[in-house]
Amino acid sequence: MSMLSSPLAALPSQLSSQLSSQLSGLSTQLSSQLSGLPSITNPFATSPLSIANDPFSVEASDAAASYEWTQWWRTLFATDAISQTLASFSLSSALSGTQPQSNSSACGHNHAFQFMTGDCLVVHGYVGSVLTHQESGVRKWLSLEDLFSFGSTKDLKIPLHLRAGASDPHVASSLLERVGFVNILGDLAQELRAWQECSKGAFRFRPFAYDWRRELQVSTDDLLKHAECIYNENGGQPITVIAHSMGGLVTLSAVNKRPELFRGVVFCGTPFGPVPMLLWGLQKHVPMVINRDFMSPSFVFSARSSFVFLPRDGKGYLDRNDDDILVDFFDPQQWSDLCLSQVFHEMRSKYEHDQALDYLAHTLAAARQLHRSLAFQPALASAYPTFVTVASSKWSTPIQFRAQVRRCSSEDKSVHRRLSRIADDSGRSSAMVRSMSMSSMRPDPFGQVELENDAAPPGPQRSRYIPPSHHQDLAISHPCRFGPGDGLVPFASALMPQGYTSTMVESTANHVHIMNDLDSIAKALKIVFNVQGDVGNAQ
Repeated sequence: MSMLSSPLAALPSQLSSQLSSQLSGLSTQLSSQLSGLPSITNPFATSPLSIANDPFSVEASDAAASYEWTQWWRTLFATDAISQTLASFSLSSALSGTQPQSNSSACGHNHAFQFMTGDCLVVHGYVGSVLTHQESGVRKWLSLEDLFSFGSTKDLKIPLHLRAGASDPHVASSLLERVGFVNILGDLAQELRAWQECSKGAFRFRPFAYDWRRELQVSTDDLLKHAECIYNENGGQPITVIAHSMGGLVTLSAVNKRPELFRGVVFCGTPFGPVPMLLWGLQKHVPMVINRDFMSPSFVFSARSSFVFLPRDGKGYLDRNDDDILVDFFDPQQWSDLCLSQVFHEMRSKYEHDQALDYLAHTLAAARQLHRSLAFQPALASAYPTFVTVASSKWSTPIQFRAQVRRCSSEDKSVHRRLSRIADDSGRSSAMVRSMSMSSMRPDPFGQVELENDAAPPGPQRSRYIPPSHHQDLAISHPCRFGPGDGLVPFASALMPQGYTSTMVESTANHVHIMNDLDSIAKALKIVFNVQGDVGNAQ
């Protein structure tokens, strides 16, 4: 690789050869992933457009939507730019996992946030913290290798039967600022640290990491404990919060419990409404650069926090006639009846099926509880801190998916195999699972619920299949309707719940990079600190 000849020349020849070989192999793999892929015709131009190879069908009636889906995939995750980024990426950055520092100025230089004083909490979003093994200290989430098909998230799944407060070998250790050349909030953290160093104690940067796989009520309680400690240490000075995505939900839930702890909150790309892309992640996968198996449907399903993003109005799917296929996403039985997640196609036994329904009963109830905790409370209106929303409407954002409800006949062998695994020897069908599973729950020490049969399953129970004539299967195809947003969160979902007073600062960044939009975040923080200037428009 000629672009690495200069930095590699300064290294011992053996090490230089090894590094060059590894990076060349990575570049070759990326090139093979991106070359020779199928193409569709851009309906707005004459040249063909090469697209990422993903399991969705391209129908003639949906050519424009398919093209928009292609553009979304490329622009949000920068698939086309990966090889170019590697080519221009310095060896020192590749070895350290960071980009070169852009602000190495000493005290006296201009800082983006030099008007800030006191304590500032930065709260990350979904998948936004580093997870490490408690005993070994090994970093399990996230590395550059994970993004390029060398890693797996299988051992990061929390078993479905575990409830809030149960032990897990992995803990959140820090903010996920960068993953190799992927900058998530590295620029923001760098600026805050620089100002902390130059402020001579007047400003303190307080990153807060939580386990994003858990129920958000657990994360809310952890955030409150952390904020209370800071509040007591600084003599009762309210705290400023910059929250990204799901971190904004955690923060608002905490504010509704202890508003006096907070001076102001800046919500960056926070989805107070639904995030329809979750529906894709639960049935297909979350598109993470090259590794399509990295965040599998079963992994997304096992992350308790995922379910807070579900549509509450039942909308998310359109049939071929553009009519809504309404689904009660908070009814556990519909997940089984319609196979709303790929995990229901992978069940090996009736035990697993029952466990999944019990898990859903608990997790969906926790999601509803979180939604209720975000509601405006009139009694706290005078005590609320300043709220500012940083959101984008510049990016095409999926809001509905083409889908088909298939009624399964007795000749459907694939469905036969799936349903035969969840029927027991007495022929009891899955339609009875809901009443059985709800009656088998008992309170646990954490105020949640746990199963009576927490012991290991006796093994797969494969018996004769009795076809339920009412069974249906929902097959998702591809995004067919788009709207304004940041690429993941629709702009309408980024608005705070009814009753709150907030100021909107519009960003041009997408969801992945909005925390590095320092200009927009600075405008938002100036509102919190009442600094005069062009600071946005009232919402």
